[in-house]
Amino acid sequence: MRRLLYFAYFINNANFRDILSKINLVNQKEDMSKLKIMLDMIYSSFKFKSSFEDYFEFEFYNKSIEERNTYLTTGKAYEFHNLMNKKEKRYIFKEKNIFMKKFDKFIKRDYLFLKDNFDDFNSWVSDKNQFIAKPNEGAVGRGIEIVDINKFENNREIFKFLKKNSLDLIEELIEQKDELNMINPSSVNTLRIVTVTKDNNTDIVGALLRMSKGNFVDNLARGGVAAPIDIDYGKIMGAAVSKDPFDKEYIEHPLTNTKILGFNIPYWQETKEMILEASQIEKDIRTVGWDVAITENGPELIEGNDNWDKTLWQIPYQKGKINELNKYID
Repeated sequence: MRRLLYFAYFINNANFRDILSKINLVNQKEDMSKLKIMLDMIYSSFKFKSSFEDYFEFEFYNKSIEERNTYLTTGKAYEFHNLMNKKEKRYIFKEKNIFMKKFDKFIKRDYLFLKDNFDDFNSWVSDKNQFIAKPNEGAVGRGIEIVDINKFENNREIFKFLKKNSLDLIEELIEQKDELNMINPSSVNTLRIVTVTKDNNTDIVGALLRMSKGNFVDNLARGGVAAPIDIDYGKIMGAAVSKDPFDKEYIEHPLTNTKILGFNIPYWQETKEMILEASQIEKDIRTVGWDVAITENGPELIEGNDNWDKTLWQIPYQKGKINELNKYID
């Protein structure tokens, strides 16, 4: 019954125009008939609890049954997150105003949550030319705006714009460390660090450097790329990849031609220490995907995700990693 429910969910949430496009590409690339691809996609959905998007992003069409079984798919990720994270505490990671208060120790940038008090906003924005505006609830970079003050007649108009678009959180721009700016200056290139806690011991089970390819946000869902980090040494250990399996791998960044492979993450040990400390704050949330910026003064926490993206966690490593989670399951 659960697999049928997953299948219904996958159908309801599928972008069929995109899926048909990918079926055509696989048909050309792998010399598989379109009917065979569709049947295999449906089979994988039931057998491995994989969404239709999973089938293409993890390239199941050219993987064996044994290989497919090593992937944390959408259904399996849902089950793992539910097992690790108490439902009644997830709001801490979904509502930014609560998250930032809870983890304020690790947040250095100036920010303000908008209320109906214009005077507070007017005072906050008085020494700024630009700032970031975000919805209080949101993921994968949706709804984020860079607000240029000079494009508005006055601060009252900016305030109205923010309220109209439910942009409840405003933050000063983060200035990333020069080495990361050299790789890609079009966005803050953040780290995604995935942790799992058991018996008060936290492990880092994945670390990635995310970079945009021209957008001002670096999420894979917005066209960005990600490269795997060696957890012990903080060095990029593989090429950067995008969510599109038909895209190329990137040894160098496509905008700057700066080498990605072998890049050493600044302040890596300090970053790990910060994340391991942050992971101990909310005991009922045992697995988190943390987003971190590296500034000239060290690491800074951006946000935490209680239902972190299983695609971002696996495709840069070019393998399924579900077996790494088995020891945390009681």
